Amino acid sequence: MECENCARNNDADANYCSACGMRLLRGLNLGLGNHGERCNLTVLFSDLVGSTQLSANLDPEQWHLILTRYQQAAADAISEFGGHVGKFLGDGVMAYFGYPRAREDSAERAVNAGLKIVAAIKSLHDLGEQFADFEVRVGVRRHIKWLRLELAP
Repeated sequence: MECENCARNNDADANYCSACGMRLLRGLNLGLGNHGERCNLTVLFSDLVGSTQLSANLDPEQWHLILTRYQQAAADAISEFGGHVGKFLGDGVMAYFGYPRAREDSAERAVNAGLKIVAAIKSLHDLGEQFADFEVRVGVRRHIKWLRLELAP
């Protein structure tokens, strides 16, 4: 069995790599058979710039409205490009592309979703003064590996 970390070839019954000590990922260890496929995952993270100061200067109901509109705009953009909202973290949104369904163009989809989020936030500025001072940041990281396992027939 080849180590995911250092590529060392280990004994078939080994649980840990003899070279680097990393746990060897095997479908057999998980009781799912040996029917797995390594897939690429792209992660998008977006948050509001200066949200702590903004929230301190606004009425709680105004802040809740801004946060709700931002989260909905981000979720819509993510869904439109085939992403999956992983979680909302305060004023941040973390999304996965290429999960649970692997796609070769997951990085491109994530970038397009990020651009759509930025455009959606700019369009919110037209809704009134309370939306005028906030901006959004978007980061994309691609090629995080994950192992998709399928049940053996």
